[in-house]
Amino acid sequence: MRISKAKLVTTAGAMAVAGMFVSQNAAAYAYAYSYFDVSSFAITPTGSIAFGAGQVKGNGRASRDGTIPVTTDCSASFGLECNIPIANNDTALPDNNFVMNEGAADFFSSADGMVPVGGMQAQDQAEAQSNSALSAAATENYDLTYAFEVTGNGMNDTLTFSFDVLIDQLAKLEGGALVGDQAQSNISFNVNVSNDTGTVFEWSPNGGGTATGGTVNDEPFSLQTGISKQDADDTVTNIRPLSAFEAVTDDLAAGSYSISVNKEVSVNANFHNTPVPEPASMALLGLGLAGIGAVRRRRARA
Repeated sequence: MRISKAKLVTTAGAMAVAGMFVSQNAAAYAYAYSYFDVSSFAITPTGSIAFGAGQVKGNGRASRDGTIPVTTDCSASFGLECNIPIANNDTALPDNNFVMNEGAADFFSSADGMVPVGGMQAQDQAEAQSNSALSAAATENYDLTYAFEVTGNGMNDTLTFSFDVLIDQLAKLEGGALVGDQAQSNISFNVNVSNDTGTVFEWSPNGGGTATGGTVNDEPFSLQTGISKQDADDTVTNIRPLSAFEAVTDDLAAGSYSISVNKEVSVNANFHNTPVPEPASMALLGLGLAGIGAVRRRRARA
């Protein structure tokens, strides 16, 4: 059986179009990533301040719409290891590897965190990838709490909070995003000192260099960050190299106090699940249909 050149071209064009549809659909997804590393963390007292016991608590949560969320946690005395076993939803990822796992699965979420022995570092990571209209989401957080007593008269009784920070965030839509598709990455960090009268010191670094009840010495960028990509293909990043932060409280009156240091990362992603051809695909499809029409017209004349 002979196949005309016109028919052969038409068939090849149709196959190419089909291939574009398939490949684009396979590569279509929303992906969000958050990594937050705090290191060299220290609370330095001056004057007549005595610390009681400290505790660190962590929680990881990974979820997908329509499934039961996976939650893992840890609790340890400050200075001891607090490792949150990785919370996975629908994909197996290594614990404490803290690398990007984009493409590990079509639809997954994960959260991982670690405070090593010594308590001077805390690493948090959250990821979510979706190739569905359903949402994938993950959250990872740590809370450090400390009790302390001020026995002096409020003359040079202060606390200095100092640490280094590294941030890596990404929000990405790939493969023909439509209105309503979204990838979002969030990070937050705050320090609170309170007594029986309420909050006496609060620092939520936002790049502005201010704190309630104290003075900020170093604050190179915001630790209240949210990035997102919506509605169209593109990638948004927020990468911050290792940088120093420091703030000191005002003089503290005699009494009992508590410290709370909280850090959190979160992500969410959702993506339509209908393949969307690119303009080039549509043009090729048009040529294929035109070729089919030409073949039919030749047969009709014959």
